[in-house]
Amino acid sequence: MAGLDDQTDSGGQPAPILNEMPVPDRKRQRPLDHEIPVRARIVRHSGEEFHESVAFAEAPGMTLVLWHDPGRPRLGVWLANEDVERL
Repeated sequence: MAGLDDQTDSGGQPAPILNEMPVPDRKRQRPLDHEIPVRARIVRHSGEEFHESVAFAEAPGMTLVLWHDPGRPRLGVWLANEDVERL
């Protein structure tokens, strides 16, 4: 599992999440009735990480997972369903 230093690039900005999906059109997004505990697979240049979090929305083929990196503009990350495992 990557450490905290692997989550930032050389300029101190959050390292990009390589498996992040583009934000789907609002009409395709559906909030979940309740948060669902999940394990999210995050891929960065330094390798893959697994984090426990919660899913709170979905769209066809993808899930919105709560994710906070200081400096990221959003508090969630859209991931392909195969990168999200229910706990």
